[in-house]
Amino acid sequence: MGEPLATDLKKLVMLRDVHHEFCAASYNFRHSSSFALLNQRVQRSNDDVFPRIHHFVGRLGYWHKTGTSLVQNARSFAPVLSNARVELIPWLVPEHQRRLAMDDRLERLALRVFPNYRETSLCDELVSRMSQAQSLLTWFRTTKLVPRPHAEVVALHFLASRNMELINDDRYIRCSKPACFCCSLYMRLHTAGVQPRPTHGNVWVQWCLPQPLAMGKSHKMDLEILKHMTDESRSITQAALTNGLAPPRRHFESITGFTTTGIAS
Repeated sequence: MGEPLATDLKKLVMLRDVHHEFCAASYNFRHSSSFALLNQRVQRSNDDVFPRIHHFVGRLGYWHKTGTSLVQNARSFAPVLSNARVELIPWLVPEHQRRLAMDDRLERLALRVFPNYRETSLCDELVSRMSQAQSLLTWFRTTKLVPRPHAEVVALHFLASRNMELINDDRYIRCSKPACFCCSLYMRLHTAGVQPRPTHGNVWVQWCLPQPLAMGKSHKMDLEILKHMTDESRSITQAALTNGLAPPRRHFESITGFTTTGIAS
């Protein structure tokens, strides 16, 4: 790590016990020359260290920015903020552990997603990739996984189920990092008409809805959305196989602290 970057990051760490200063310094870090150095390291790095540092600093800066924006706009939204309170949004998925019911025959799985893959020029490479994925599939089948809904989808369910009135009809669900692949698809297909968010494209096996399909009035709509999500996922996978099999790089990048909302801009 370059000396200026290491020095500035050490200065940040020294503030970790003074939380408000830690967050403010992280927010100001983006205007420093070391931030440009960190961006370069993120682009050139083959591991997750620098992206994780960037993400962590971004989240700290986001907390400072959020508090500052809230104070600056408090007078404009005084009627709303005067009785505001923070509460946890309930979600009804039971926290039980389960094993994935998954066919361990990789070729059969491939045929379900891409029935004609044997006819493509990528057949041999795909078979090789499937062999490499065998150990990962075994891990999924033997590991007890806890399904958990992500925050964006929980918030969307909460708003839609109560038909809540939004300030300035701002249908944007803010989050400190880009949406995952499933959240992005679900939010885009939902009839609530929320604005799409950036997505890092990662697929989380433990992703689930905030409530079982058998519960609530949203059963039919959620079932339809999940069907469309499956169809689109299959289409995206087929397109990736057809256009090549270059392994995607997983991004831990965050948008925190480096973008502005319509109110704060």
